[in-house]
Amino acid sequence: VDALFAALVAHGGGDLDHAAALVELRRRNGVEQG
Repeated sequence: VDALFAALVAHGGGDLDHAAALVELRRRNGVEQG
């Protein structure tokens, strides 16, 4: 997740986009683990 976040930052997206992406990743990880 950290690597993807770094890639998003390097891509120049907005902070809100980064936050939304991380939330989505956490949701997906939670579904896979749960």
